[in-house]
Amino acid sequence: MTKRSISLTALILAFLCLSSLFLSACEKREQNPGSVSETSDSEIAISFGNTAITVGEFRFYLAKYKTVFSKTYKNFSNTHEYFTSVSASGETMEKKLFREVIENVARTAICEELFNNAGMELDTETVESVDDYISSLLYWNYEGEEENLSKALKKYGINPDILKTVYLRDEKAYDLRSSLTSKGQELYPSDSDKYDYLNTHYARILHIYVNDKYKYATDSDGNPIYDSDGNQSRVALSDEELRAKKELIDAIETSLGSGGNFTEIYEAFSEDRLYENGYYLTSDMEFIDEVVDLAFSLYVGQWGKCESSQGTHFVVRMPMQTAPWSDKANRDFFENFDDKVAEKKFVEYIESFLDDVVVDYEKLTGITIENSLMAESAF
Repeated sequence: MTKRSISLTALILAFLCLSSLFLSACEKREQNPGSVSETSDSEIAISFGNTAITVGEFRFYLAKYKTVFSKTYKNFSNTHEYFTSVSASGETMEKKLFREVIENVARTAICEELFNNAGMELDTETVESVDDYISSLLYWNYEGEEENLSKALKKYGINPDILKTVYLRDEKAYDLRSSLTSKGQELYPSDSDKYDYLNTHYARILHIYVNDKYKYATDSDGNPIYDSDGNQSRVALSDEELRAKKELIDAIETSLGSGGNFTEIYEAFSEDRLYENGYYLTSDMEFIDEVVDLAFSLYVGQWGKCESSQGTHFVVRMPMQTAPWSDKANRDFFENFDDKVAEKKFVEYIESFLDDVVVDYEKLTGITIENSLMAESAF
């Protein structure tokens, strides 16, 4: 899509773990899991004000989200066993994922309605960029034949014109968010908003790291040795090296256990002193899972120990700095921070309209995540 477009993946990540607004209705839908809907794809499934999402459009969104789920849910499997398995929330995965799609499509309808009610219009460049994307899709994936594209889309219950409508709907959501969260507008993030987001989503830690698992390979001249993938090769520690590491780990643990100063021990012995202010971790960042889990289990001032495939880790949870997002030393942890805070405010604002969304579950009878196609990557 266009470079400024809100992708469905981004929307999924923003809306995960949300309310169970439609849960009871989903339960009614699942009472007849074997029934097959004979509803026309042009009938309305979800509406908000004057904005309507048809059954066909919903089936397309379902296929798109199923593809997203396959990439964002770690244990996703397109099998009956997976969809009938029970999630941590106590729902089957079918019910959980279907509910999430319903809620996200409802939010999409809300965005379009608010965009239209505000008298907003997409600029010519944006509309043309959507047309260009569909044209390139037609050329590269369907041999330039609109009939081929139409056949591909028919599987989902839509046609090329509706595909354009769906893409323009995403652009409207982007413009609405940009308008409402820009400086001077009602959803522009304040410092209070930023601190709320910081304290909810981050844990600041100091990390004493002892690598007792491996060392990097070097040749006789001390030069690094690389493997076929271009990574420096690793080799096992010698018995003597391993013994020294274990003694160090025991000494650190004994010292911390008797009230030793964590910062002083960190500065003296940690093999990880990359960030002068420590780490600002989020639960979904790419870091050592065991360290992240430990960090969020601690209270400020408390320390803990864990082991991973990388070595042994001592972690203390630190108090937040003042406006850490403004400190250049922390920039690796706060990339697009203002945008994430704005996204949270925007999502909460959109959620405030959910009670007024109408979902016709009878029109969706027999439509399930399990039986849905997965959208082709081009879409």
